[in-house]
Amino acid sequence: MLCRKLSADEISALVAGGSTAASWDDVEVSDGFDPSRVRRCNFSGKVRIGALDGSFTLEGGMVQPCGLYDASFHDVNIGHGCLIRNVRRHIACYDIGDGTLIDGVGLIAMSGPGSFGNGVEVSVLDESGTCSVRICDAMSSHQAYIAVLYRHRPALRKKLDELACRHAAELRSGRGSIGRDCRITDCGDILDVRAGDGVRMDGASLLCNGTLAGKPESPVFIGRGVICRDFIISGGSEISDGATLTRCFVGQACRIGRGFSACDSLFFSNFHGEQGEACSVFAGPFTVTHHKSTLLIAGMFSFMNAGSGSNQSNHMYRLGPLHWGTMERGTKTCSDSYILWPARVGAFSIVSGRHYGHPDSSGLPFSYLIGEGGRSVLIPGVVLKNAGTRRDAIKWPARDARSGPVFFDHVNSAVLSPYTVGNILKGIKTLEALRDSGGESGVYSWNGMEIVRSSLEKGLDYYKMAVDRYFGDVIVSRLCDENGHPSFRDEAGMRALLRADTWAGRGEWLDLGGLIAPESEVEALMSGIESGKYDTLSCLAAGFRTMAENYRGYELNWVLQHAGPLDTFDDAARVIESWKHAVETLGTLIGADARKDSELACSIAPAGGNESPGGEFMAALSAEVRSKSETADRVLRILRQTRP
Repeated sequence: MLCRKLSADEISALVAGGSTAASWDDVEVSDGFDPSRVRRCNFSGKVRIGALDGSFTLEGGMVQPCGLYDASFHDVNIGHGCLIRNVRRHIACYDIGDGTLIDGVGLIAMSGPGSFGNGVEVSVLDESGTCSVRICDAMSSHQAYIAVLYRHRPALRKKLDELACRHAAELRSGRGSIGRDCRITDCGDILDVRAGDGVRMDGASLLCNGTLAGKPESPVFIGRGVICRDFIISGGSEISDGATLTRCFVGQACRIGRGFSACDSLFFSNFHGEQGEACSVFAGPFTVTHHKSTLLIAGMFSFMNAGSGSNQSNHMYRLGPLHWGTMERGTKTCSDSYILWPARVGAFSIVSGRHYGHPDSSGLPFSYLIGEGGRSVLIPGVVLKNAGTRRDAIKWPARDARSGPVFFDHVNSAVLSPYTVGNILKGIKTLEALRDSGGESGVYSWNGMEIVRSSLEKGLDYYKMAVDRYFGDVIVSRLCDENGHPSFRDEAGMRALLRADTWAGRGEWLDLGGLIAPESEVEALMSGIESGKYDTLSCLAAGFRTMAENYRGYELNWVLQHAGPLDTFDDAARVIESWKHAVETLGTLIGADARKDSELACSIAPAGGNESPGGEFMAALSAEVRSKSETADRVLRILRQTRP
């Protein structure tokens, strides 16, 4: 912004309007400056003021001309077309972008050079600080995952700390900033804060040492009564209604409000928290907690829904809060559930009751974990026929509220994947070994839990159907076009379609806070960090992006490794036949589960009420089963044709 000194006439007009300055020589303005739009202001230090043209339309349709009214400024740059009024104390050491409205605030100032929350150390999971991570405004859930979970690799942790500290040093400044087109109204104190473009603040009580990483396409909103200290809030997120955050990272498109409080926690994309409390939590994408009585503490979650009164304990009153636990992706907790850490709950499981024996059900996903009389009872695989599991698979992509060209978290919301199905395959071996061991009175003990024989047998059936369903889904997606019509006519064509684009993908897989990737690729990336190959945060982000983009190729390699050779039509026919059976059987089971829910709702609905709830769900399920069955028949007709 080009500026000039004030003219004598402009100084006279400013004085006539009730304004003062420590030195008018230190006040500069751009061409188009109108001194009549400055009233009862005080200036000290170097102050630069843009053209105060234009106006703002306020609530109720009231139009207010741009200008500076009833405010004190010290070392401030003010852009074009701003309205700043009713500042109770002062604004100091700040750059304010074009088109910004500031109305009714206490204090906006810098207390000294700072990095705006970047580099703040958050004691996530283990409150003693063993798993601490340094937050930064470009952090992804995947970067945080390896920083937290691989603390046994000191060289890796050191390099990640260096990346975060270097980024913080690059941002370090003695000047704060408020971006273009921001609206800050009726707020308390704003100290050592950097606010991006389009930020909205209405009634916030206190913001101290943080970043509001808003952009025009994904603005940040801070609402009434909010208190944030040592924080980073990413684009598209909303913090409102008295929420309190201390040493927290908030990812993209999160919603936190209605009195929710948190400390030393990481909340990644599409987190939704209301009314409850979080302490030392790693909340991966789509974690949801809505209830006043819910405490999430020292846990790792993702795609998780916490029921009312859900609680965990992270110490046993010996050496302090050292313990933590994991609820793998897709876990739900019922009302009044409780787990004593350390413990681990398998993916897409449902937890009810109280658990004191440190259960580990990670090897048996899609299960019910039930607390009964001080015991933990596991019903393996039963969630695979739960209508809610299918609903989850549909709702997460539809509820992704992120916008803008850059997504920090590469969210893979798949229910069946090499990660979950890999655990299912291990679970099949576990259940078969337990069955072969005999078991006393038809009850088997495993990892601090009890499994009843009848549940074990049914669990094996559910698991095997899920494997067949998944293998077929992946194979058919390669053999057919988007309309379900085969894209091959002979075995050579089939083999060509089933040729992976990459050699990676075989072996174990990991869930890095929403990114599902082969362990070999994650290991290669971590080794690259240690060696200095990934020497900036942008390079590291590119490494994660590459893994996400190559998922389908990795996945095909993994499926081909476990589904057996698919070199002939007979091989493929075996997979497709099993797939068709699994699709139809699981569809029937899921439909029956949905009807139970629907019939219960109808039983208490008023006579003559609306159509049966769940009708849309059932119609979509039936259509999917019918479509996949028809696709299977089309593929099988080719696979069974007479060949020379």
